[in-house]
Order: sequence, then structure tokens, then C-alpha cells
Amino acid sequence: MDEFCVKGKCPQKILTDQDHALKEIVSTELPNTKHAFCIWHIATKLSTWFSFLLGTKYDDFKTEFYRLYNSECENDFEQQWDLMVRRFDLSNNTYIEALYSHRQFWALAYLKDFFFRLDVKTSLVDFVNQVRIY
Repeated sequence: MDEFCVKGKCPQKILTDQDHALKEIVSTELPNTKHAFCIWHIATKLSTWFSFLLGTKYDDFKTEFYRLYNSECENDFEQQWDLMVRRFDLSNNTYIEALYSHRQFWALAYLKDFFFRLDVKTSLVDFVNQVRIY
């Protein structure tokens, strides 16, 4: 991981895909770096994981998932996640369990103290407002 550190300074934040081996390496080699999973990588897998299983309910699930992703409060996220899991009958789904167990790496409610809140739809005004917070 030395290539990530420049002149003895390691990155404060790092975004990766959901690779669990990489997650372990980052936590071991860069213990003071905030690690988050890129929502784009998660979003690209949602269809594979849930579209067949949910059928016509998939679009509603995806809308609900993104709403939860953008939650600002951990308590709201927790309560609404449970409702979503029950609504779509996903309580024994391996992918839902994995997403939930790693929520602190991708859900914005758990990343609110870190500057990860940009995507292709972020306006310049939103960007400036977020930068002022930090």
C-alpha cells in the first residue's frame, strides 16, 4: 500500500468496489483512512441480484434502495431498511444481508461526516454547500 502514501502521508479517504479482500487490506495497511464502497459499483449489481427475484416489484425496490442510500439519519436508515426488507420479502436474502452488514461503507447516513457525497448529478451549488460544511 506504500504507493497510496505520498511522502509518508496516507489518504484520508478511499473509495473502492465491494472487494472484501481489498476491504481487509485497507483496514490493515491504512488504518487511519476512511474506507467507503462506491455506490456506483453496488448499483450496477442490483439488477443482477434482485430483478429476477422481485420481478415487477424491482423498480419499486430500486427506488426505495436509493432513498435509503441517501438517508441522512442512521435511525431512519435502520427503521426504513427493516421495512424495505419486509416489504420485498428479502429477510433471508444473502445480498441484502451482505449490504446491510456493510452499510457503514456505503450508506450516506454512516458516511455523513466524510466528504463522499458527490455523484454525476451533484450541482455546483450542492458541491459548494457540502464543501462549506467540511
